[in-house]
Amino acid sequence: MKKMGPMEKGKNVHISDSVIVGHPGKKNKLLLKKGRFDKLEPVVIGDNVLVRDHSVIYAGVSLGTGVETGHNVLIREETTVGEETIVGSGTVIEAHCRIGKKVSLQSGVYLSNGTVIEDRAFLGPMVCITNDRYMNSNVEKCIVHYGAKIGAGTIILAGVEVGEKALVGAGSLVTEDVPAQKKVYGVPAKIKR
Repeated sequence: MKKMGPMEKGKNVHISDSVIVGHPGKKNKLLLKKGRFDKLEPVVIGDNVLVRDHSVIYAGVSLGTGVETGHNVLIREETTVGEETIVGSGTVIEAHCRIGKKVSLQSGVYLSNGTVIEDRAFLGPMVCITNDRYMNSNVEKCIVHYGAKIGAGTIILAGVEVGEKALVGAGSLVTEDVPAQKKVYGVPAKIKR
């Protein structure tokens, strides 16, 4: 493990040798130039965490107890990952995201800045959540509510909320909010009875 900034680490934590912890990111360029890594926000890692090879964890990230990552994961600054959450290989989590407890992010998931994923949600492989509806427009965060399930290869546009325990079919393009406990699929995704 290459430790670039401060870290608070729990018990029984395994971080592979090729992992970078405490990467300063863009907002800390000045600290990086001055070599003041001690001034970065700490990475907080709970008990029983496993971070696999070639992952990068930025300064200010918090990983709850029992979090497990696959290989080649990127978690950007000021992101919180809740207890017993799985982050699959090749997943990219941009800055300021909040991920709840017992969430499953399968391989290749992309979460844009400010995304909120509530407890017990499931995102299949290659789910992509965007942060703007049109190129260079205002950033809008997405929220995936408690227990929602999103199928592989789904794209969710900025500003969309996926309701509690909703189901989004694989390969869908979600352009509008999905009501709680409803099933949607298609391009664009529509409610199915």
